[in-house]
Amino acid sequence: MKALSTGEIDTFLGFKFITLGDRDEGGLPLPSTRTCFAFHRDAIGMGIGMNQKSEINYVPEKTSFLVSSMFSAGAVAIDDDGIVKISATE
Repeated sequence: MKALSTGEIDTFLGFKFITLGDRDEGGLPLPSTRTCFAFHRDAIGMGIGMNQKSEINYVPEKTSFLVSSMFSAGAVAIDDDGIVKISATE
């Protein structure tokens, strides 16, 4: 029912599909065979070393703002049986 009300089909048989759309700069080249991954959320882990921190400073010499952001994290495969590599041909 949710797919009918929102007009989007992003789940099927318990899988949630995440797609990367086209970008103005051209995006990724189109290979003949794409590599996709399916994984269970308990099969991967993520550790955050430093939460996202953003700073905005005004630089009078350049009459502009300097925006900087920092983030530190890492990911690891916990259970190899919960990650599947799929090759798809368009």
